[in-house]
Amino acid sequence: MKKKRNSLLFNLRGRTRFSFVCGICSKCCYGKAIRVGPYEIVRIARHLGLTTGRFLSKYTEQGGTILRLTSDGSCVFLGPRGCQIHADRPYVCRLYPLARRVDEKRKESFARLPLHPECRSLRGREATIQAYLEAQAVEPFIEFNNRYETIFKKMLGILVKTGVSTKMPRRATGRASQRPAEPPKMPRLLSPWLDIDAAVAAYCRKRKRKVPRRLEDALELHIRAMNLWLEELKIKGISN
Repeated sequence: MKKKRNSLLFNLRGRTRFSFVCGICSKCCYGKAIRVGPYEIVRIARHLGLTTGRFLSKYTEQGGTILRLTSDGSCVFLGPRGCQIHADRPYVCRLYPLARRVDEKRKESFARLPLHPECRSLRGREATIQAYLEAQAVEPFIEFNNRYETIFKKMLGILVKTGVSTKMPRRATGRASQRPAEPPKMPRLLSPWLDIDAAVAAYCRKRKRKVPRRLEDALELHIRAMNLWLEELKIKGISN
């Protein structure tokens, strides 16, 4: 059987010897499709002092799931001194140069991503992959990604049953676009999924309670609001 080109080999484990020290050359910040989910959207929006709705409109494309690229193909958050949101950078940026996969038995494995030929990083075997992940503080990203994945699957199932199109925007190719993409028009039906601030504010307004300021508290309410919203969609679909 012919091997797929550019396929990743997930043959590494958390205990695998590994070390990586970024050389801050920013070569990995060009031509990448950086996907963001609800947790990352809230973190980056708060880092910038924006609402999630404003952040989605100004800095994302592909239906609010991918960070925009600038005209030269660089990430919209790449500045003269490197990443401008480094403290709240996305999950995939924290994992780099690794890719992570979890199988149906919840077994975790990793693959090495190809590096740019001019990458100035220091690579070795001084530690382990698990130690690297801990240093990159990926735990809350994994936790919330898992929780939102469960809701997302539930949402797709309900939308299919109620006859709503689940066709998602095409994923970015990773090649630099000739000009910055226009801010997307968010699908009205799916807006509560990504516009976390709006969904939480509506939830709190309806129940006459204060909107939580703490990020984790806001996300807990968003997850609750999403589950209620999906139940309403399900009931509405059955009644129709």
